[in-house]
Order: sequence, then C-alpha cells, then structure tokens
Amino acid sequence: MSDTARRLRAMLNGPEMVVAPFVFDAFQARLAQAAGFQTVYMTGFGTATMDAVCAEVDTRLEPAWQGAARRVLERSEW
Repeated sequence: MSDTARRLRAMLNGPEMVVAPFVFDAFQARLAQAAGFQTVYMTGFGTATMDAVCAEVDTRLEPAWQGAARRVLERSEW
C-alpha cells in the first residue's frame, strides 16, 4: 500500500468526517488544497462530463481529461 493510500485510509478510519470536494483537473486540486481540504476525489464519469461541458464554453485550462488523475497527484502536495 502506498503512503498516499495509507494516509487516506487513516483519515477514513479516524473519528473526523472526511470532506473531499470533486475535482476534474490539477488546477482545481490546487485550489482545494489551498482552501485547506486534506483530500479530493474524482471520477472518470465526472471528469469526462466536465470535459464535455467545459469544452462547450471553452473555459478549461487543460482540455484533455486523459491523465487528469496523474496530474492531480503530481501537482499537489498531499
């Protein structure tokens, strides 16, 4: 089990409620981190849906969702 997985498991097994906002790119993960959240979550469906929605209004900072989870981990400090 990775260190990241161990830390998440410890949070989930702890006495406090774990609040994890949905993110679909690394930019949002950094915002959540700066706001004080200790973890985030993302889903393939949610990420793909937001990619399609945001493509319509062209507001995405990273238009391709493939690799979004990898970028979230690489660019965050968790």
